[in-house]
Amino acid sequence: MARDGGDGLIIALLTGAALYWWWQQQNASLAAQTGVTDTLTGTIDSLETSVGNYVSQNTIGTTRGERNNNPGNLDLKNGSGQIIQWQGLSPTQTDNRFAQFTDVVYGIRALHKNTLTIFNRGANTVQALIGTYAPPKENNTAAYIAAVCTALGVTPTTVIDMTDANTANVVCDAIIKVENGSNPYVATGQFAQGMAMS
Repeated sequence: MARDGGDGLIIALLTGAALYWWWQQQNASLAAQTGVTDTLTGTIDSLETSVGNYVSQNTIGTTRGERNNNPGNLDLKNGSGQIIQWQGLSPTQTDNRFAQFTDVVYGIRALHKNTLTIFNRGANTVQALIGTYAPPKENNTAAYIAAVCTALGVTPTTVIDMTDANTANVVCDAIIKVENGSNPYVATGQFAQGMAMS
């Protein structure tokens, strides 16, 4: 995916950091020999931290769900405005809308638990499940339902069973793909790990 020229900037920053590391090694060697220390170290260390933060923020996850370790884009708060205390929730929440998790496996676990709860409350079709999970107020719910139905090979009103592991896997995988454009966590094993968590 194109990053609007950001990749060139990242390469330039990384090259600069490598040159700085080499210079610092040379400077340390000279300081050891002469007893003279570098007065710019604090400023350069601060710059190095800033560069590291920029690279981290611009290379880890391209979607909001990926950056939050929340590929289902689950809300941070319930209808009463209280933070939902999911397992693995990050102690610091910087996204006012969506929950942030310490690891993506917890975000996948939460997605699975959330869809299972919706199912257990009577939403036993894709239409009912996704209609509750992604209501039309802020989603293209019809397209969402169609994507999940295609993944499952069912119609919107076919009765499904979210307690069946295969069905749950397909539904959650489809949700992640709709929310993020892809599901990179299948290849890494994180998807299976999150889905298997109790």
